[in-house]
Order: sequence, then structure tokens, then C-alpha cells
Amino acid sequence: MSLDKILLVDDEKPHLELLKEVLSIYPEEISIHTATSGEEALAFVQRKGPFAVILSDYKMGGMTGLELLTCAGEIHPSTSRVMISGAMTRGELEKLKEEGIIHDFLVKPIDIDELIRKTKAGIMAFQGRSGQERS
Repeated sequence: MSLDKILLVDDEKPHLELLKEVLSIYPEEISIHTATSGEEALAFVQRKGPFAVILSDYKMGGMTGLELLTCAGEIHPSTSRVMISGAMTRGELEKLKEEGIIHDFLVKPIDIDELIRKTKAGIMAFQGRSGQERS
């Protein structure tokens, strides 16, 4: 059975490490990758994709999370794209979801149960979209 890959993106390393630590206790078999910029994450997507889920902070230096998730969706449409933001309103995030740019979002401060639930849902949706067979 292949591991589902998750990519976590945040330019603030403490936030990135916390997300990774929380998802490391995830009950499913997953491989967690991290990137500290949109540019680094996009290179990962191009070299190591597709990822089941990409969780990206919105506000980062250089490429924004929105730009990253838009590009990632063009490269691997089956990847579940989740925006993390404290800068955007819930309404703005809902609009991005309705437009299909992102599949889901998390508003800061992040609720750990919601993070786990949305990551699991993202993996399941990826598996459905990609037609991946699981044993």
C-alpha cells in the first residue's frame, strides 16, 4: 500500500512544526512533507506530486498560499487544497471554495480536531478523485 503524501506550507517554522507534530499522530499511513515558502512547495509539487492534501498558509513572503494552491491545482487537479488563514475573512475563503480554487479552509487559530478532520476528508476526497485503489 502506498503512503498518502501531505504537504504542509508555512513561512513561520514554529507553526509548520506544530502542524507536522499534530498530523504525525494521524492514525492512517501518511508521509508528511514541509515547505517554508510557496516557491519551495511548488517545486515539491512538480517533483514529488501528486500530494493527497496540501495545507498552506495564505500570507507568506513571496508567493502567497492562494497562488501556490492555484498552481498546484493546475498541475495536479486531484490534490485536495486547504487554505489556512488568519488574514482572510470566512466569506472570502468560502468564495474561493465555491470557485473551486480550494477544497476547504482553516481559520486561525486552528482547532486541532478540525485540522485532523479536514485532513482526513481531504485524503478521502483525493482518493476518490484520483481513482486510487486501496488494499
